Amino acid sequence: MDTIPARKGKKRRTVKNPEVRLARSDELAEVCRLAWRCYGFTQEEFLYDLQSLTEKIENGEFKSVIGIDPENGAIFGHAGFKYHDPSVKVPELGLVFVDPAYRSPRVGPMMTQLLFDMARSEDDKGIFDCSVTTHFFSQKGLQELMGSRPCCLMLGIAASGMQAKELATSKQEKGSVVNHYYAIDRTQKTVFIPPRHQEMVADIYRWMEVPREFGVPDMEPPTGASSVSLFSLPDELNAAFIIVHSIGADTVKEIDDGLQRYRADRMDAVYLFLPSCGKAAAYLIEQCERLRFFFAGVMPHVHDGHDRVLMQYVDIPLNMDAIRVYGDMSRQLKAYVMKEQGRVQELR
Repeated sequence: MDTIPARKGKKRRTVKNPEVRLARSDELAEVCRLAWRCYGFTQEEFLYDLQSLTEKIENGEFKSVIGIDPENGAIFGHAGFKYHDPSVKVPELGLVFVDPAYRSPRVGPMMTQLLFDMARSEDDKGIFDCSVTTHFFSQKGLQELMGSRPCCLMLGIAASGMQAKELATSKQEKGSVVNHYYAIDRTQKTVFIPPRHQEMVADIYRWMEVPREFGVPDMEPPTGASSVSLFSLPDELNAAFIIVHSIGADTVKEIDDGLQRYRADRMDAVYLFLPSCGKAAAYLIEQCERLRFFFAGVMPHVHDGHDRVLMQYVDIPLNMDAIRVYGDMSRQLKAYVMKEQGRVQELR
């Protein structure tokens, strides 16, 4: 829940009781202008293109909530849901910003609450977010106000030098994000996790109040067809995703080929999403550790409707002391991720 400070020397307008609702089609052009006022052209491209923004809303890929000053009708706040796969119904909370000329402590939580209420009413499975570790108070708000829980720590994924328009801030090192998850669907399921990680994974699921049992894994090499997708993130992130849809005989090789391709492209980091619902998942996790991927966390429902174990390969130095996380749960997760990074680097 980012709030951008006003430019120096200008008094900010205070809105104590904002109106919050979904944006109408005739208001989307103002949403595009508001994004530019807050961030310049550093956010996702569709947010500045009226046609693209309209199409995503009409296709069910995006929900746009606005905060309005009731005295003058000005749109000064925004929050959004991105549905990466509308059929799965696990939106990402993001694109939360407030006009730098305004001050309204309530508008961020109110916009977020409206989106959460809509997700529950529409039977979404859950809500996730990507909170940069420089925004300590957004992490606190998500955990304390919304009940979201930390589930992943993705190192090196935040863009360097990303800053609000016209702010006198210096270029930052590559940053990291804490992913939170708010579970709506709490159906019991079985996941297959190597014994080494089961205690940490059990804690994460317990934080989220998502019931999961650990099945007995099959540690033999899998057979059958493999399905793996490679996905490069926007250029400013200089990172990529490898998404495993189904585990088969060639999965480890396909992951390794993808990793080497991205290393040749000098990507800062590669993030691996592994399905945890099949008996071969634990075998695959251990093989990927031999490729120097290390544990990042877990997230329910996010791809194909199934849970994922997230792993990461980080190819740049990071200042781990600069990663600020809120609360005991996030600190426990951070300590575990750091420990696993060191352990995997020592594997032969």
